[in-house]
Amino acid sequence: MFSPFATIQALMDGINHILLMLSFRMGPAAALFHLAADDLGFRPHRYLFSTAILCMSVSYFGTKTVHAMIAKYALSQNLFWNDALSFWSLVDTLPLVMVLLCSVAVDSALRMNMNSHMEGNVIPFYLRSAVAITTPFLWLRILAFVKVQNKQLATFILCSIEIIRDIKWFLLVLFAAMASFAQMWVTLTFESGQTEDSQYYIAGYIKAYTMMLGDLDSDALQTHPLITMIFVLYTFGVTIVLLNILIAIVSDSYQNTYVSSKMMLGKARIMFVSEMLSLKTFHQMWMEGKSSVGIMSRSNINYFFGAISMLLVGMVTQTINLKLGQDEFCEIGAASSNRIYLEAIILFVCCAVTLRGMKMIVAYVLEEFNDTGGLRDNSTAVSQPYKAINWFITTTFSNLSSTFDSLFDRSDHNILEGANTRESTGTQEQRSE
Repeated sequence: MFSPFATIQALMDGINHILLMLSFRMGPAAALFHLAADDLGFRPHRYLFSTAILCMSVSYFGTKTVHAMIAKYALSQNLFWNDALSFWSLVDTLPLVMVLLCSVAVDSALRMNMNSHMEGNVIPFYLRSAVAITTPFLWLRILAFVKVQNKQLATFILCSIEIIRDIKWFLLVLFAAMASFAQMWVTLTFESGQTEDSQYYIAGYIKAYTMMLGDLDSDALQTHPLITMIFVLYTFGVTIVLLNILIAIVSDSYQNTYVSSKMMLGKARIMFVSEMLSLKTFHQMWMEGKSSVGIMSRSNINYFFGAISMLLVGMVTQTINLKLGQDEFCEIGAASSNRIYLEAIILFVCCAVTLRGMKMIVAYVLEEFNDTGGLRDNSTAVSQPYKAINWFITTTFSNLSSTFDSLFDRSDHNILEGANTRESTGTQEQRSE
C-alpha cells in the first residue's frame, strides 16, 4: 500500500499532466491556426488562460524535477548522473522544454504577423512540425506517469521499450535490404531530365518502403525482365521472410516480458519510489537548511520558474493587445489594454496561489501523516479548516491507494523469493565452476 505522501503526490501529478496537455493544445497549438492579422477566429481569452495554466504546470513539474535532482546529487553523484542521463528522465524533462519553446515560437510568429499586417493564414512548416512533435512527447510523458498504476500498464509500456531494444539489429538488416533495392530501382528506372536527382533518389526509398507494404508498380515491371526479377526477390526476401522474422522477434520479446510482468511492475514502481524518496530527502534537507547546492536554492528555483512564467504571460498579453488594436471585430476587440493587463495579472496570481497551495498540501501530508495514513500526533487539537484538509487527505488516500496494484501480497513475495533463490543458486554454481 502506498503512503499518503506518494498518493497525494501522484494525484497532483495526474492533475498537472492533464492541465499541461489541455493548455498546450488549447493555447499555442490552437493559436497556430490563427496567425493572420485579419483572422476573426482568434480567441484571446482562451489563449491567455491556457498560457497561464501551461506556465503553472511547467513550473510545477520543473521545480519538482530540480528538487529531486538536488536530493539525488546530495545522496550520490553517481546516482544523479545515472538518473539524469536515463531514458525516462529525458521523457520527463524534454517535453517541458519543447512546450516552452513552442509557446514562444507561436507567440513570436503571431506578433510578427500583427506588426507586418500580413493577411492570409500562412503557417510556417517549422511551427507545424514543432507543435506536432511536442504532442506525442506529452502523451509519452503521461504514459510514463501511469505505468506505475498496475501490472498491465507497466507490462504494455515497458514491453514496448524492450521490443525496440530487441529489434534494433533487425532494423539494421531491414534498412540495408531496403536501401539496396531503392538504389537498384533508381539505377534501372531513372531517366535523365525527368526530375531532379535528389528527388528521384528519395522517391526510390519511398518506393522500396511502399513495395514492402504491398504496393505494385505494374508499368515499371513491364519495362525489363530484370526489374521484374528484382521485384520478386525483394518482395520474397523482405515482405515474406524478414517481416515474418520481425513478427517472431516481437512475439518472443512480448512473451518473455509478459511472463515477467510482475518484475516489469516492480521496475516501474522502483522508479516512482526513487522519485518519492528523493522528494522526501529534499524536504528534509530544506527543513534542516541544507537544500542549497551553489545557486540552486529552493527560493532561487522558484524565482527562476516564476520569471519564465511571468515573461511568457507578458509576451502573450502584449500580443493580444496588438491583435485587439488591429481587429475591432475580434472577440473582445473593444476591450482596453488596461483590462487585458488586469486579467493577465489576476490569472498569474491565481495560478501562483494554486501552485503554492498544491505544494503546501504535499508538504503538509509529508509532515503530519505517517505511512499508514494516520496522523503523527492525534493528541493535538486542530481547527475546522485543518479537519477538512485531513478528511480530504484521508479519503483520497483510502480511495486512490487501492488503485495501485500491490507488490507485497503473498503471491508476489513467493515469486520474488523464488527469483532471489534461483539467482543466488546460479551465482553459487558459477563460483563453484
